[in-house]
Amino acid sequence: MREWQARDLRREVLNDHPVIVQVEYRSLPRHTSCSSVDDHFVVVHGVVGSDFVYSDPLGQSTGGPDLQISERDLMAAMGEASTPRVGFAVSKSKS
Repeated sequence: MREWQARDLRREVLNDHPVIVQVEYRSLPRHTSCSSVDDHFVVVHGVVGSDFVYSDPLGQSTGGPDLQISERDLMAAMGEASTPRVGFAVSKSKS
């Protein structure tokens, strides 16, 4: 495994490869009041300027599938995970 950087995420997303990343749940801006210290997975699938767009499977009541997060906040949440800045890109096989 390697640590993902913002430029790596951006490159994959811009190539239409969503990236599943591990974050500390309460480090996400919409969950800072949560007392849980558990890790969580979100899908980064878009870019808006320097921000990222992600889907949070637990985020149905807090924004749903197209949440925007700053590069700084995303990298901080990934850095606080038990295994910092882990992720993997998903791509369709070429037939």
